[in-house]
Amino acid sequence: MGDAAPESGPSGFWDGKKPAAVLKHELLRRYLPVFVSKTGSTSPDGRVVYFDGYAGEGRYKDNSEGSPLIAVQVARQQAAQSSPRRLGIFLTEKQRAVFHRLSAILREEASDVTVVLKHGDVAKHVNDVIDFARSYPLFAFLDPYGTGLSYEAVLTLLNGRPRSTKTEVLMNFSAHLVRRVDRANEKKLRNIDRVCGGSWWRTVFFRHHSPSRGTDAVVADYRLRVCRDTGCGSWVVPVRNHESHEPVYYLVFFSRHRDGLWAFGEALSLAMTEWRRACWKRATTTTDEQPSFGFEDELFRDRERKLEREWVETITANLAALIERESAPFSVIAKYPEIMGETLGLARGKHIREAIKRLHGEGLTSTEGKGRIDTMVIRPPRS
Repeated sequence: MGDAAPESGPSGFWDGKKPAAVLKHELLRRYLPVFVSKTGSTSPDGRVVYFDGYAGEGRYKDNSEGSPLIAVQVARQQAAQSSPRRLGIFLTEKQRAVFHRLSAILREEASDVTVVLKHGDVAKHVNDVIDFARSYPLFAFLDPYGTGLSYEAVLTLLNGRPRSTKTEVLMNFSAHLVRRVDRANEKKLRNIDRVCGGSWWRTVFFRHHSPSRGTDAVVADYRLRVCRDTGCGSWVVPVRNHESHEPVYYLVFFSRHRDGLWAFGEALSLAMTEWRRACWKRATTTTDEQPSFGFEDELFRDRERKLEREWVETITANLAALIERESAPFSVIAKYPEIMGETLGLARGKHIREAIKRLHGEGLTSTEGKGRIDTMVIRPPRS
C-alpha cells in the first residue's frame, strides 16, 4: 500500500478473494439489485446507472466475479423482470494492462448490456459520469487500492445533480493509508488531505496514541463532514480479513433516502454472513492428507444459529427498554440504532420481527409483528 502501489492491487491480488473482498462484493451483489429495482420503478424507461470508478480486471483467477461482472449480472437479471429495469454501466480503469484485460472480458461476457469503459484517472471522468447519468438514478462504487477519490470529487458525485435525483455512493476508505502514515512524509500527508478535503484529519489522528483509534476517529469525522455537506445519511462498515484483525478498509455508504439506508442494512447483514463463512473456510481448510467430511459446514451453521439467537435476545431487551422508556408509540426506523444496539450491521429485519413477536407473546407490546417491518409502529401493551 502506498503512493506507488497500483490501484488495481499488488501482485497476487487477483488470484482469489480474501474475506474482505467477499464482504464488499456480496454487499454489492445484494444491494445493487434493490437500488436498481426500487429507483428504476419511477425512472423514465426504468433506466438506472451504475458507476465503478476503479473497475479492475473484472474476474479473479479462480473465476469469481469482480464488481464489473457483478453489475453486468444485475443488469441482465433486472432486464429480464416482468417490469424491466435498464441498467447502464460506466466503468473507469487507470492501469492500461488491466484496462485491456477488462475490455476483453466485457467483449466476451457483456455484449448484451450497455457498458461504457473509459481508460484513465477516475477523477477526470466524474463529470462524464454525471453527463451519462443525466437525471437517472445513479449508484457509484468507489473501490481503490490505496488513495481514493478526492473529497471534492465525492461531493461532485453526490451534489452535482439536483438533490431530487437519486444518487448513492459506496466507497472504500483505506484504513492502512491513514493508520500507517508518517508525520515526516509530507507527500502522503497531502494525499490524505486531498481525500479528506483538508488537513483537519491530522489533528484528529495524531491526538490519539493508538493509530487504530485515530483511524476510527478520522473515518467517523469524514463521514459526518460528507453528510453535512450533502444532506445524506450514512453507514460505516469496518472490513477485515479475519474477525481478530484490524480493518483493512472501511466501506462508507451515503444515501439521502431512508429506504436506501434501511435496505443497505438488510444487505449488509446477509453479506456479513458470507464474510463469516469465508473467514471460517480459511480457518478450517483441510489439506489433502486431512479429508473433510462436511463437519465444518454443519459447525458453521450451528455457529450462525447461535449468533442469531443471541441477536434476537439483544434486540428483545433493547425493545423492552424502549417501550418502558418511551411515552408514545414509535416506529422501528425511527429508533433503529437503539433497537439494534450492538447487533447493528449484523442482524436484520427478521430478527427485529422475531423480537417483537416474542414481546407480544409476553404481553409487553400490543404490536403483533405482522407487516412491513421498517415502518412498523411499536405500541405499549393494551391496558
